[in-house]
Amino acid sequence: MLPILIFLVMAVSEGGAFVRAHQVLNNAAREAARTAASVENLNGWDDTQQNAVAIQAACSYLRANSGAFLSWNASQDATCSDPAFTIQVTKLELANAPVVRGVAMSSSRAVITYRFPLQLLPALPWVGLPNPLPLRGTAQFRNYY
Repeated sequence: MLPILIFLVMAVSEGGAFVRAHQVLNNAAREAARTAASVENLNGWDDTQQNAVAIQAACSYLRANSGAFLSWNASQDATCSDPAFTIQVTKLELANAPVVRGVAMSSSRAVITYRFPLQLLPALPWVGLPNPLPLRGTAQFRNYY
């Protein structure tokens, strides 16, 4: 019984950390999309269709909740440029905008990906999970401009 109990504790612990990291990614993506959709940040878009203000908002949220990412040293990575993170904030123009109730509106979409390194379960080779696991947080807000 003890090996089964230890495995269950490891799986629940790893699963809880995974869910926490995914929730933080979703919230950071929501914060970035909300910031990019605000009128105040209309001029924040550059030629590559990225919004630096929104990316910084996502990075600030990730840094404030850095405990969800055990392998990331947030104090040394002020721009969230760690190779495990990818932050993209794009603007969907009217031609590519989704149609909701017959109305097409431009919107801002934020996608944050993170490669979540498993800490406990890779010690058990028979589990067969890929390490790191890909996580993705996505949010999209209609633009207010």
